[in-house]
Amino acid sequence: MDCFVQGLFQGPRLNNPNLSLDTSRTSPTSRYHCIVLFCRSTYIAMGNNPPASLGNLVRLTPLVLDELPDHASIPSTPVKGSANSEAERPRPLLVDFLRAILDEGGAFLSKPTFQSTFTPQSSKSAPPSTTKVQILKRDIPSSEIEKVSWDGAPVPRRMPRAIETEHWFARLSRHPNVSSKEKKGSANWDEFVFGLRDQHSKHEYDFTPTLYDAHHIMDWNEEVQVLQNEGKLGPYSHATMSSKLHLSQYLTCH
Repeated sequence: MDCFVQGLFQGPRLNNPNLSLDTSRTSPTSRYHCIVLFCRSTYIAMGNNPPASLGNLVRLTPLVLDELPDHASIPSTPVKGSANSEAERPRPLLVDFLRAILDEGGAFLSKPTFQSTFTPQSSKSAPPSTTKVQILKRDIPSSEIEKVSWDGAPVPRRMPRAIETEHWFARLSRHPNVSSKEKKGSANWDEFVFGLRDQHSKHEYDFTPTLYDAHHIMDWNEEVQVLQNEGKLGPYSHATMSSKLHLSQYLTCH
């Protein structure tokens, strides 16, 4: 299963002298974030499972820095207690965090969960492709999110003070596995991987005209590669984990 994860994480200033952000244009709602999970075989691996329950990681509540694995750019401050305890606790191990968020994201987008929870809203054209793109939406009421085990294993989090309804959107389209070199407006699998995974942040501008700036913040890719070489990522391959800041009129994501 080929996967990558991106997320914006809320917290104190990073120890990254090379990071320069234009904060003068950040919107009041910039605390919101997106998690993008790109999996080649999610439907195959989880297609026969019942709809998945909600987890505490694939949420629109931003992860704060002390809920992330260790990184040189993150200040070495003590981690406060979890939702039900004020006792200090260590940061999550990278392997535990990555496996948990990939498992949860894969379940969130598994075929039975996706088909039973996302509803079609509209469709649009995406030139030069002749295939229509279907827009789907899932609303998760705050009453459901309150039932999430925020302080549970494998990666405990603090429950947010205010829990609001979450609105998730998805784009769905079907394309023939034909290279763009052979047919204009089409793409084979390798081209989809390059455009939607490897260069996702760059090409997101094609789908979101309100985005006006983006910055790479940090990544754990070298450490993730070591875990993968040691066989500790289970069914996942080509995994990467990074934080990228996208600035928009309405939100900040990734």
